[in-house]
Amino acid sequence: MARRKEFDPDEALRRARERFHGHGFAQTSMQDLLTDMGIGQGSFYATFGSKEQLFRRALDDFAEAVVGRMVAVLRAGETPREAIAALLGGAVRIYASDPAHRGCFLVNTVIERAPHDPELARLLRQHWERLERALVEVLRQAQEEGQLDEDMEPRAVARMLVAVIHGMAVRSKFDPRAKPLEEIVQTTIDALL
Repeated sequence: MARRKEFDPDEALRRARERFHGHGFAQTSMQDLLTDMGIGQGSFYATFGSKEQLFRRALDDFAEAVVGRMVAVLRAGETPREAIAALLGGAVRIYASDPAHRGCFLVNTVIERAPHDPELARLLRQHWERLERALVEVLRQAQEEGQLDEDMEPRAVARMLVAVIHGMAVRSKFDPRAKPLEEIVQTTIDALL
């Protein structure tokens, strides 16, 4: 008869995600994970497989949730300008309110691991492309309504906006003040729409 789990796997995954977000993969030891997750080594391997498998699961979980929320914010905007302002403003609020100045788990992972892990790079690209597709929809609407110059390619502008989000994530790691991030958002929106 299998033993009943004496811990909540979802809570353990959340704690691991927090550790990886704050310290990255390389700077997170197995002992860090076991301590933070509050589980023993046997339970860890039986439930999560390996540190690498846990990391990918935590990253994918995080990406699904975060990108899903970003897409929902875009779709909830009444106008393209409001939608993009809400998306970028939401990023500012998250980055500026993090007392640990961690930036974005996805962006941190791109910097730390994607150059050496093509499969991980592919996974991250899929998540960002989902956001890009939602942005393209909003930007096409902006063109139809005369808010975005017809000469601008919506896909290129969408990629630029994702790059702005990435840049703010990196900046927030060394300067998490809201004001400079808000200036970036306002300048971006004013230049586009």
